[in-house]
Amino acid sequence: MGRNNRRQAVLVAAGHLFNDFYNSLLIPILPILVSELRISLTMAGAVVSTLSVTTSLLQPVFGWLVDRRPRLWILALSLAWITTLMTLTGFAPHYGIFLFMVGMAGLGSAIYHPLGSVMMTRAVGGRKSLAMSIYTSIGNFGEALVPLIATPVAMALGLKGLVSLAAPGLILAWLIFRAYRREKALEAGGDDGFSAREAGKAPVVEVPAAGAQVTEAQAMEAQTVEAQVVGTQAAPPSTASSRRSWLWVAVLDLVLILRSAVHISLIGFLPVYLVQRGYSNVAAGQILFAFMAAAALGIPFAGLLADRYGRKPVMLFSLAGAFGFISLFLAFDGALGVVMLALAGALILASLPLAVVAAQEMFPARAGMASGLMMGFAWGIGGLGATVTGALSDAFGVAAALHIMIWLLLPAAALVAFLPSHVSLPESAPVRATGA
Repeated sequence: MGRNNRRQAVLVAAGHLFNDFYNSLLIPILPILVSELRISLTMAGAVVSTLSVTTSLLQPVFGWLVDRRPRLWILALSLAWITTLMTLTGFAPHYGIFLFMVGMAGLGSAIYHPLGSVMMTRAVGGRKSLAMSIYTSIGNFGEALVPLIATPVAMALGLKGLVSLAAPGLILAWLIFRAYRREKALEAGGDDGFSAREAGKAPVVEVPAAGAQVTEAQAMEAQTVEAQVVGTQAAPPSTASSRRSWLWVAVLDLVLILRSAVHISLIGFLPVYLVQRGYSNVAAGQILFAFMAAAALGIPFAGLLADRYGRKPVMLFSLAGAFGFISLFLAFDGALGVVMLALAGALILASLPLAVVAAQEMFPARAGMASGLMMGFAWGIGGLGATVTGALSDAFGVAAALHIMIWLLLPAAALVAFLPSHVSLPESAPVRATGA
């Protein structure tokens, strides 16, 4: 991996950390939100669902758009957008405006996720399952930091105090934009605003297996199997093959929808559940951090195991294991319960990066759209489960609601069992470009 690619990978990953930090800013402080806005648990669940829907449902559309022209400046803009709006939500005069601001903020994340995943896999070349797992893990580590940072701030300063957390995201957005300007300057080769590509002076990259000469920028933007994944001159897929690919992507999406409904309900209502069990807001935030940090740490190991043993068995084990450990957490109190919750966290997100890479390989020419379906659409539909969990909590209590929701993990595991074996195969060798 070249120096420029390494720099891009670091910036994209760091941006993912902060994007997910701001995207999750309100979730650990739901008890404070309920108190300050004087809303019901159903209305609190609607906040989580609104954010999940706007963050996620448009990801396939944005993925399709960024497939056409992936650029770092788009990442910078999307990060600045979500940072600004999320940290200003505390100034909303009433619940309706608050909900609208949350929904609009989610659009920044809807753009960042598909574009960031595509740029990450392109930057690193091979070992895509591991690369995507690291990318996902870094984002989840950003989420895990929220309870440790946002909860004390909100307790001390109220919701308006969240604006004090805006600086890191805005600074990183500026650094990403600077990297884009540097990239454009390199392409221009010092000419007055004319890129080397436009002037016909760009370095030529040879894609040996395809035997074609393309510019560096064209190689990044090429939407073909040869330039992105396999590196061979492949014939267009048959209609039957394309239909099968869409079927398996739909199954994977349904798996992630069910898994997301459970995960989002957990991170949204764990603080409420723990406070009701006698924990302080700070202690509840620390336990939520343990759950989310374990998820961030578990994802890279899932990528390593998937590269060695295949994606399908890893996905199966992660879903079934998460169900078992969450059940034990709800059954036990104290330190043992927290350990069970952390083990559940280490497993519950393992299926996400593996499904993303599988979908990208099925549709290499539409990698951004495929990423959006896996990371976005599934998360958005699954996020509606938070409203259901809120309604169940108002009716039967939070503990009963969580007991009901976790059963969704079992049909998710059953669907994985019916996936074809090629989902578990190692990915194809990356294309190797020479003659830069």
